[in-house]
Amino acid sequence: MSRGQLREAGLTQVQITHMVHIGLLVVAHRGVYRLPSAPETLEQRAAAVCAVASDVVVSHGTAARLLGLHPPGNASEVHATIVGGAKRKLAGAVLHRSFRMDAIDIIEREDGIRLTSPPRVAFDLAAHLEDRQLLRVLEEMLRFELCTFPTLAATSDRLRERGRNGSVRFARVLGSRPAWRRPAGSRLEERVEEAIVAAGLPRPERQVPIRLLTGDVIHPDFSWLPQRVVLEVDHITWHGGGLAGAYDKWRDRQLARLRILSLRITDRDIAANLPGEVANLAEILRQRTRRVVA
Repeated sequence: MSRGQLREAGLTQVQITHMVHIGLLVVAHRGVYRLPSAPETLEQRAAAVCAVASDVVVSHGTAARLLGLHPPGNASEVHATIVGGAKRKLAGAVLHRSFRMDAIDIIEREDGIRLTSPPRVAFDLAAHLEDRQLLRVLEEMLRFELCTFPTLAATSDRLRERGRNGSVRFARVLGSRPAWRRPAGSRLEERVEEAIVAAGLPRPERQVPIRLLTGDVIHPDFSWLPQRVVLEVDHITWHGGGLAGAYDKWRDRQLARLRILSLRITDRDIAANLPGEVANLAEILRQRTRRVVA
């Protein structure tokens, strides 16, 4: 809460100072206080930053985490952007400055926390992440339906300026991803696809609909339809047994009726020997490519 809010509640400055002195209030920032009994959380620290002034917006990795994303970096740091040329110091916060922050770039939550919108979060992070890391953030945003690909492209066009940090990387990473491609269904899938592409294999199509002879339509994680191969990325907890495991085996049998080879890789396979699994996949694709040509 800010000093202004405490004054509106009927406290005088003398009373506020006394409450700080005896430990009933803790100074979070200049003119911003918190109750010592309340546990310190990311949301609380973000709210304290926003209470400093209306030109302060939670941004970058902190905004991403408040949106439910998992960007790389120190999760304990609070990143905030100061809009305009105001000079402020916020203890314990990583400050950024921006002279361009449109209304569409800001979301205000019911708890009073102001944070940058998902497309603006991605654009700001482009200056601090590698291409691969930024692509993961974009895939996560699209998977959680926080924004659309056209919105990301429009944000790039609107904010891109010569010399602006991250502009080139954002446009490059966004341009490397076809707009029609469905987002990866999990972070495991992202990791597997990165390894496949890094090994020089053809980039798979994601979740292509395949109609089985039973009339059911399935969407495998990855497909190479010219070679008639699909790959599913399974979490052992979800697909290890029971009804889910039985359904997976049924799907594989139905794909076999279409002469489509269904491969599976689990999270344990990925952790233990992802390069070896990709090498096996490469050999299978080579064999089936020769068979198709023949």
